[in-house]
This record gives sequence, C-alpha cells and structure tokens, in this order.
Amino acid sequence: MAITNKPSILFVYYTYSQQTLRVVESMAGVLRERACDVQLARIEFTDPRYAERFAQFPLRHAYLDIFGMILPQLRGVTGQIRIPDEVRTGNYDLVCIASPTWWLHPCMPIRSFPSPMLPGRSLRESAAPPLRWPTVIGATTYAS
Repeated sequence: MAITNKPSILFVYYTYSQQTLRVVESMAGVLRERACDVQLARIEFTDPRYAERFAQFPLRHAYLDIFGMILPQLRGVTGQIRIPDEVRTGNYDLVCIASPTWWLHPCMPIRSFPSPMLPGRSLRESAAPPLRWPTVIGATTYAS
C-alpha cells in the first residue's frame, strides 16, 4: 500500500474589510475537500505611520484616511508588519499570497512581506520569479 502525503498549503493574506479573508477561506475550503492540509496566516499591519487608520472598520475619517495612503501606495512604500508564526515554522508545498487591491496594486502590508527568494528583502524589492508583481491573488468581491 502506497503512503501518500497530504499537500501542505499556506495562505498568507492581509485583510481590512474581511473580503480577502472570505476569498481565502473559500479557496482553503475547496483545497481541504481535496485532501490538502491548509493553514491561514494573516499579516498584521503594525507600521506606526499607517496602522492607526486601519484599526477599525469602517474608517473613522474615510476620505482623509484613504487619500493619506494614495502617495505611499503609488510610490510602492513598504511598512512594518507582523508575520504570523505559521510562516516561520511550517514547511509548505505551496504558499499563496492574497491581497486586496489598493489603487491597482497589491496593498502595502503584502508588499512588505519578506521575499523567500531573497532573504532580507520584501516581495516588492525582489522581482524574482515566481513572485514578480502583480502575481498576487486579488480579493475584490462583487455583489451579484
């Protein structure tokens, strides 16, 4: 009798409005039905320059908070994040990165995620295949 190992999959994601989480949970559910071992790892946005505006949903001052992020987001600025233990301790066959789209780009917390291809550099800085932008799972949902 052949011994088969379950594929191990990690979803690294950032969510503010919980839409990205819903997409990730849906994908994880399908993969679990197909006998995969799936872990979810939420990135926390801890950068003191920006984190306070994302501390609650909805935004306290929607226009000011959103417009205050446009320039850093479009310039590709990275910020401080907290990386979950699942990322550091697991040995995965596949890592999927899920991000909301902010002004047609992956969000700052995901861009700040360290590149496994080039230790010490963020995904945004690495540009190393297969993590070349915009290779990110979009998490926009639409009402039907």
